[in-house]
Amino acid sequence: RPLHDPDAPGALVLCTAAEAETLPPRDDHPGVAVVVDPFLAKKLRPHQREGVRWMWRALHGLSPPRARARGDEKALSSRALSGCLLADDMGLGKSLQSLALVWTMLRQGPRGVPTARRALLVCPASLVGSWGAETNKWLGGVRAQAALAEGGGTERAVAAYERWANAPSHLESKSAFDRWPILVT
Repeated sequence: RPLHDPDAPGALVLCTAAEAETLPPRDDHPGVAVVVDPFLAKKLRPHQREGVRWMWRALHGLSPPRARARGDEKALSSRALSGCLLADDMGLGKSLQSLALVWTMLRQGPRGVPTARRALLVCPASLVGSWGAETNKWLGGVRAQAALAEGGGTERAVAAYERWANAPSHLESKSAFDRWPILVT
């Protein structure tokens, strides 16, 4: 079953169950619709909804942007994961779009299991605290919080990353590196 109802009013469906079935099988899980958490979907403006959908589909091999633009059928048939770049003027909601994408990938996928276990957000050192605040603002501080690796230089940041990346996500410790799926560095 999908995590959220794809038929609900205002649902932001990133992938239908039928589309999910076309993706390579994984552990015999059936294809399910991937729907953005309604808590986030209701905050997204129309262009942001389009951006989240585009990024998710590009990352999961459903809509390679270059191939679609060129009409390259060979590239369109490729289902390999790829990347994408989201860049535009300030104030258009790139942070919210990125966090909606990350949160969706951490919670669900086209086979009923998440497509990401953790997310690493890399930004200039001066923006680490801002990204922590954005995570709290948009994810409500309840869905997911971000561990922040700021200050202390490169060695400290590397140590923080290694601890975060190698820690099981289900630990019930008091350390943010053990509990939180997002690291901002």
